[in-house]
Amino acid sequence: MIEKIGSRLGQYFYRCNYIVENDIDAVRYYVEVFFNEYIQLMLTILLGYCLNKLVETILYLFCFILIRKYAGGYHAKTITRCNVIAYLLYFIALYLSEIGNPIITIILIAVSILYLFKYGSCYSKNQREYRIKDSQTRKMKFIVLILWILFSIALKGQYLMLFSITLFEITLLNIVKERGWLR
Repeated sequence: MIEKIGSRLGQYFYRCNYIVENDIDAVRYYVEVFFNEYIQLMLTILLGYCLNKLVETILYLFCFILIRKYAGGYHAKTITRCNVIAYLLYFIALYLSEIGNPIITIILIAVSILYLFKYGSCYSKNQREYRIKDSQTRKMKFIVLILWILFSIALKGQYLMLFSITLFEITLLNIVKERGWLR
């Protein structure tokens, strides 16, 4: 259904001379991705509400989306695989955040920050890997530090374990991408 909407929108843009014929499939693809991300976001928030973990879910999504934008990492080749991995990471973060061990929190944050600061962001372009250590990485470092400070001070450390797990998951996604473990 979403594919049909995307195709029709692409055809409409083509008839109105907003795009060339070759771009119809690109419009369809972007509509699919947009709806998938929107639906996944809404379902995750609804799931958090049903699990009585709404605050944790919103904080997880906020941190994951914001940091991942600059940290890069593995991207699944199919929407289904993307959804499975996203929900798996979400459930792992919720489950492990219940532990609340300060030593584990410090270790996860230290390993993640050291790795991301040392190696930068891992991106792909035309099947070629490259690292960005310039403004993208500086933005990511700044965001990580601000979030860490906000969680530590404003929330009195209550959600710091969730943040550290989220940061570690993003680090693992970078390692997976870098090593090519999932193709």
